[in-house]
Amino acid sequence: MEKLDLGCGYRKREGFIGVDKSPVSDATVICSLEHPLPFCDEVFNEVWGNQILEHIHALIQLMNEISRVTKSGARIEFRVPYYKSEHAFRDPTHVRYFTEKTFYCFDATTTWFKANARLYGISCRMKVISLDVGKDVIKVVFIRS
Repeated sequence: MEKLDLGCGYRKREGFIGVDKSPVSDATVICSLEHPLPFCDEVFNEVWGNQILEHIHALIQLMNEISRVTKSGARIEFRVPYYKSEHAFRDPTHVRYFTEKTFYCFDATTTWFKANARLYGISCRMKVISLDVGKDVIKVVFIRS
């Protein structure tokens, strides 16, 4: 079972293939998440990303790539800073903010997705199965359809 840890930094999860742009990280694969992922289609059963999406300029492209490299039924989990938290704004490397609604733009079952995905170039095949909004962090889990 192949598992992918995006933006692993110094804390690559055990049993995961770590991806990070920093050559001094614990990554297995050094590459930018702003470009296509260097993996074949439908390889991964699980994707993990902790405090990484807020650093990504090309979020739609990355979400499309995650959909491409995951198998049907794959579990995709992210943790991001909640836009109401000071932590979202404290780090000067953050380029975006996340609300309770942001991840539903990537859920292929939503009305918004059906009406707008093609216009914005979103081709993900995912469904939000869990979304937990805390004081500082949003935790979201998708299942790849």
